Amino acid sequence: MYDFTFLKPISKVVDIIGRVIASLSIIVGVLIMLTGEPINILIGIGVLFGGSIIGILFILNAQLVNLFLQIEENTRKQL
Repeated sequence: MYDFTFLKPISKVVDIIGRVIASLSIIVGVLIMLTGEPINILIGIGVLFGGSIIGILFILNAQLVNLFLQIEENTRKQL
């Protein structure tokens, strides 16, 4: 009746995008903080936390899609 096979690859792509965003924000945040100026340290902390939170939200979204797909698959199984 319903075919959700296209959601699995989309979920994987969103998960990868989230991991890339989180990783890049950590790297960029640390590099900005290493310049040593006080304003850059604050900007680096903001990038570090802001980007990490956005990346984690992307990963969370992908995991929720996977969870809903697994629930939907288990409700279709015949005993």
